[in-house]
Amino acid sequence: MIVFFKMPKTASSSMTQSLNEIKTSKIILNITHGFGIEHAQKYLVTANRFKRFSQIDIFTFVRNPFNRLVSAYNYHIYYIKPHSSIKQRWGNIMRLKMKEELSKYDSFEHFCHNLEETCKNKLAFHFLPQTCWIYKKDKYLVDFIGKYENLQTDFKKLCIKLDISYHFTKKKRKSGTWSSPDYSSYYNKETKELVKEFYQKDFELLNYNMDFPII
Repeated sequence: MIVFFKMPKTASSSMTQSLNEIKTSKIILNITHGFGIEHAQKYLVTANRFKRFSQIDIFTFVRNPFNRLVSAYNYHIYYIKPHSSIKQRWGNIMRLKMKEELSKYDSFEHFCHNLEETCKNKLAFHFLPQTCWIYKKDKYLVDFIGKYENLQTDFKKLCIKLDISYHFTKKKRKSGTWSSPDYSSYYNKETKELVKEFYQKDFELLNYNMDFPII
């Protein structure tokens, strides 16, 4: 069995589509962040326990916290998917509620100053530290951690590890959707320090550089 934890804002849709298109006899189980941290960790812990009885490989992908935060912020501010299914309609309702929450901040800088407070909202899972989902009691709950920055290369390594054929389909961006500029342009010295402090565990455990030049 292959278990994929879909970390928010790490191209998980592209990887889900790619896995669905790969021909394999292995069962592929997706665990979504929409369950919330408590439930997602329960599923991951259970999957680890069943390794005693069956071959189970658990993986996820992560992203530079500076980049991921800008992406998540703009995702809620600008992007609403077309209502093509009940699931997407429900997702839009949740995003609209989060958009309303973020509207009280007049800028990304203002948002960064209130990041900790924002994350108390149950719908703010896109902003939660990545290690909150996959690290518990000083142990990783996944066997393989790929990086968004090396997406196709790491996905190919994963396929080799899982002994499945490599196939990657990058999900096409819909016309009219928001496109991210260089994330560093969003930060000043103060917000950079705020984000470094809030996501310190992510930087350290996921091996991301805490520094970049301020434009």
